[in-house]
Amino acid sequence: TNVLNRKSTLMDLSTWGTVNQNTKPIVELQNIETIWGHGDVSVIPRSGEDTNYRLSDGLLSIFEPGDLRSTVYIANKRSIKRTITAGIAKVGQAFRVSEALLNRAEAYAQLNKLGQANYGQLALNDLNTLRKKRFTTATYQDLTSTGADDLLLKCTLEKRREFFDEEAHRWFDLRRSGMPEIKHVYYPNNAQSLTYTLKERDPAYLLQIPMSILNLNPKLAPNPLPAVRQGQ
Repeated sequence: TNVLNRKSTLMDLSTWGTVNQNTKPIVELQNIETIWGHGDVSVIPRSGEDTNYRLSDGLLSIFEPGDLRSTVYIANKRSIKRTITAGIAKVGQAFRVSEALLNRAEAYAQLNKLGQANYGQLALNDLNTLRKKRFTTATYQDLTSTGADDLLLKCTLEKRREFFDEEAHRWFDLRRSGMPEIKHVYYPNNAQSLTYTLKERDPAYLLQIPMSILNLNPKLAPNPLPAVRQGQ
């Protein structure tokens, strides 16, 4: 709330115009939602049009009809949130107003689940404030909720639609929701695909502590080694 009291402007995708990641990328300092940008775009793990990584079918399936993020953020099943040339965007990541809004929505939803029912509508208000700026005018409808768990699920899905390929949001959300099994599909070429499985609570949810750090503090225990993965 403190953040939103200082900056609350959201980009309106219904007036976005022609989509071009090299002249109007989402992750950039000039985006009216950006609070702070950081990192070099060249070192960000990419899922853009210049890579073999595509967005999952699970993610693509949760975009509703009229959701403009499915075209402004995505092309050919790949993220186009960042520029792929030496254009406007020089940052790899950015904190955005929409992040503060969806974080508050989830906080309200958690309070609602604890029995403070008045927070349920506040959570829906925040979700709908964002969604009004993400859908075509003709297709937009306010979200409603059937209960506390349903409201929390709606917060999770909205965050997934909004923040894929940004700030490792999905990893943190998976970690704090029990580290479920997930599958990633890698495409070595246009004719082949390999599926890699991360099992529930898999040690590979964590990277190893660097040896340079372990050498400085021998009391640190290395993270468990994950099994070697083979694509299927």
